[in-house]
Parts: sequence; C-alpha cells; structure tokens
Amino acid sequence: MGPACAHDFMQDQDKKRTKVVEYSEAYDKNGHWFRLVPARGQTGWLYVEKWANDHRYRLVAAKANMRVYRKEVGLGGIWHYTEIRLREGRLRVASWLEADTLARVLRLYRLPPAMVVEPFGFWGIRAKRSACRLLNDLLARFGDDPIEGSSKFHPADWDPTTWLLAGFAALASAFSLSLSATTSEFRFALIDDILLVLLKPAAILAIVSWVSLILYEKVVVRRWETVFPRLVGMTVTLFALGLTSWQTIPDTRMDFVHSRVRYHCVESKNPTDACKQAVEALPENLRLRLVHHLQQKTSKLH
Repeated sequence: MGPACAHDFMQDQDKKRTKVVEYSEAYDKNGHWFRLVPARGQTGWLYVEKWANDHRYRLVAAKANMRVYRKEVGLGGIWHYTEIRLREGRLRVASWLEADTLARVLRLYRLPPAMVVEPFGFWGIRAKRSACRLLNDLLARFGDDPIEGSSKFHPADWDPTTWLLAGFAALASAFSLSLSATTSEFRFALIDDILLVLLKPAAILAIVSWVSLILYEKVVVRRWETVFPRLVGMTVTLFALGLTSWQTIPDTRMDFVHSRVRYHCVESKNPTDACKQAVEALPENLRLRLVHHLQQKTSKLH
C-alpha cells in the first residue's frame, strides 16, 4: 500500500470513528444513559434548577456536587430519575426509568423494574419518549445535541387525549361526508363528479383536523399537565372540529345536487323528462335552494 493509499485509508478510518462517537449514546455500568455537558461555571446549577422547576421535577437527593431529580412520566407509575454531578468543570447528566409494582401489574409484568432511557422499543415507550424529550430540553439549555433518534416523530409522542381527538375528527369527517353524499346519485357516469365534489370538503376537514391536533398537542399538552387546561383545550378543539364538519355539509350537498341535475338535464339522452324527474325528486328545501342559486347565476350572466 503506497503512502497516498495509506493516507486515504487512515482518513476513512478517522471518519468512521468520528461518526461512531458523534452519533452513539453512552451508558454506564448500571445501564443508565449519561452525557457530559459544559458546566458553564457555577451558573450551571441555575440552568438545572430552572429546568427542574419548569418540568415539575422533585429533588429527592442532594450533595455538594450531586443532585437527583424525579418525575412521573408516561401513563403513570413510571418514574424518571435524573442524576446530575459536577465534575472537572463539566456536568455529568445520568438518567434512568423505574416502574412501580402497580404499573408492572397493569402491564402484565412486561415492564422491568428499571428501564433504559432510549427512544425505541414497545413496552414503556411513552415513558421513554417523554424522558428523552425532557432530557433534550435540558441538553438544549447547555447547547448540546438531542438524544439520537428522539427528534423524529413517533406515535407515542402524542398524548392519549390527542389520539382521542384524532378519532373524533375521523368520525366527524366521515359523518359529514356521508351526510352530504345523501343528495348524490350513485351512477357509474357520476363517479368522477362525486370524487371531485368530495375532494374539497375532505381537504378542508383534513387540514383543520391536522392543525387543531398539532396546536392541542404542542400548545396545551406540552405546556400544561393539569386537568383543567387540558379540558378547556379539548373542548375548544372539539368545537372547532365539529363546527368545521357541520359547516361543510350544506355546500357539499348543493354541489352534489348540481352534479346530479347537470347530468340529467344536460348529459341525459332524454334531458327534458330526466331533468324534470331529477328536480322533482329533490326535497323541497333543496329545490328552493337550487332555484335560488340558478336565479343568481342567471342575474350574473345578464
């Protein structure tokens, strides 16, 4: 191997080693996740205390250069411990999870008494992801990178109430579209028109639902842990979803009526009789709305 090849080979090896160090998380002999971060002098403890107060951690042990905080995470019964030590101008942040007996019984003993803080897995994943988010906030205050793999979206990141709202949004949208489609006429020739008519309200409902869920999760769930603010947030979100679903019904119903009448009055082989029968088959309120709409169209043409 020549000098140039040897130099390239050593550069490749250095890159591989750098990548491993940069993207791998460290665990101590007890299986606890840990990270060394700059202490920022004596003000480092101020950042730690502010972080603990913001997230309602409880101080359970303290010495001259060591503190241990605890907080309940997940669906209950799982405790997140964070141990912080000041060493040689750096803070050593260590963290782990512990499940109490009730939490393990409710999960059929699938949870071990102690768990590793990591953004992966199945059992206890909500608690693990929550612990990662809390630690990421602490690391960000010291200008450090988040835990590997914890920044990507995971279904366990959403609160159970958010998923309940998502289910309501899906049901409300399905109900709204189904009720609107009652004025349609299901014929093979009308399939394209039916899909086009449904596309607009479906897009509106999808956008409003997604924005409402994101706002509820990011603004309400992440900022308030008490019951009352979440009830208020759920009520406002449900009202917005329900109102949007209800508001789309009249216009969508009329769009279906227009599609149906246009087919019988323009594209039918016997347009006169087919058009008359199609209009007479409409409920009276829809006939009146159709006539009013056609009069408006006619007045605009003149």
